[in-house]
Amino acid sequence: MAERYVLFRVGEVRYAINLSFAVQILRKKNENILEVPRVPKYVDGVINVRGEVIPIINMREKFGLEKEGEDKKKRIVVIRIKERIYGLLVDDVREIAEIDEEVIEKEVTSVFGLKKNLIEGIAKIKDNLIVILRIEEVVKSEEEIKVAK
Repeated sequence: MAERYVLFRVGEVRYAINLSFAVQILRKKNENILEVPRVPKYVDGVINVRGEVIPIINMREKFGLEKEGEDKKKRIVVIRIKERIYGLLVDDVREIAEIDEEVIEKEVTSVFGLKKNLIEGIAKIKDNLIVILRIEEVVKSEEEIKVAK
């Protein structure tokens, strides 16, 4: 059975999250991120979307990668986990795609330094490997997640 996922890139790695978490995808260049004091390093600040204040999690920072300059491809994937809304700042969004359960390897110990509890599995689509994240665990994790470069 296939499920739909949002496919995006952070650094050189392709990731996916289940589409059921996604609310919308915004162009970063169109959003004014307000910096907030005393937040974790990976929180860039907040944005206001139709009266809702949304914290922005910089996925490069969250994964321990260097920040990059501005890029037209950068996107904010707005997600809802239970009653909370977050924005994930990613390098670019590739597509919304159906991924068949048969192409997902679920027996994964760790990938690129990501702990097993953060990964749902790895999908092989054509010649690409896509790390499917348990985004609720990634967001819940307080510390920066070191990924291998």
